[in-house]
Amino acid sequence: MSEINQIEEAKPTGNNPTHDQMMRHLRRANQIAKRALQFGHHPFGCILVASDNETILMEQGNIDTVNHAESTLARMACTNFSSEYLWRCTLYTTFEPCAMCAATLYWANIGQIVFGATEKRLLELTGSNENNPTLDIPCRYVFQHVQQINDLERDSIEKIRQTADEVRKLLLHYTAKHIPDIEIELNKFTDQLRQSRHENDLVETDLYRWKNQLIQLSDELNKPSNITIRQDSKSLVNRIYVDISTSKCCSYV
Repeated sequence: MSEINQIEEAKPTGNNPTHDQMMRHLRRANQIAKRALQFGHHPFGCILVASDNETILMEQGNIDTVNHAESTLARMACTNFSSEYLWRCTLYTTFEPCAMCAATLYWANIGQIVFGATEKRLLELTGSNENNPTLDIPCRYVFQHVQQINDLERDSIEKIRQTADEVRKLLLHYTAKHIPDIEIELNKFTDQLRQSRHENDLVETDLYRWKNQLIQLSDELNKPSNITIRQDSKSLVNRIYVDISTSKCCSYV
């Protein structure tokens, strides 16, 4: 292999393999490809290297037309390592990952990719092959576009966080104003109970009515009737509205 192609979404801090390290790992990936060929598979191979740029964590040869070396390794890596750990790892592969493998590597969160030759060069070497059709889509193209989606996700999450913070402050403000109303009604209830007890005028119907009043006061404290949360699911991202009535929250006699 006469060239080294190094791809990274955003190069992890401290993960800077030397030229010698990259060549050594690419040669190892090529050995895996040769081993795959011995087992009757297409000659593609890859390895996953830890952030120290020395430790080989996984090796994988090509299996079939839908289980490529890179995508198979990425799926296994996801089940064995955290996404944070994989972000600092490097995948070395003999040829440029196809669009399918590039997307799988992205979702696995493997931070850096080094390959020996491009997809275009592979087509020049093999020609049109129905058993191994190539996709004229550079993996860089895939990474650039998913990164744009990632930016959109981050912007959306930030807007949602800001909106949630505004709603929280609004609810805290009106809840603080709502609690004194509950206290007033509770004091009225307590006065009525004391008066009836003082007059020795406790009857079963009054006890039942006061029980219901206590339940209503408790419900009003936990779920104020003057605050309503509505959801609009027609938009791409559900909108949430908070309606707050200025009328008196509750009244009992």
